[in-house]
Amino acid sequence: MVAAATLARIPHLVFSSVAGADHTSGVPHFESRALIEAEHQRVPLSAVSNPDMHAKWAFFNREGYSVDIPALHRDHPEIGWTRYADWAGRAWTAAR
Repeated sequence: MVAAATLARIPHLVFSSVAGADHTSGVPHFESRALIEAEHQRVPLSAVSNPDMHAKWAFFNREGYSVDIPALHRDHPEIGWTRYADWAGRAWTAAR
């Protein structure tokens, strides 16, 4: 996509992604983002001239978005942690 945009001399390319797109999800919408991100990673960071975009991609290339769930549980025992599946099961049951 980036190469095609460059060849077509498109002045601006809007990129939308989702946190965790680099993980296999089985969700087609997310999987399409993973393909786009893989394509973007082939572009050298030095080719990104916009300072904001350069900072964004430098962040993604270093650590990116991630959450250390066990560390959150360990560091915040005062929070009543609920698994998403448990919460959703209760929420959907109550909504019926």
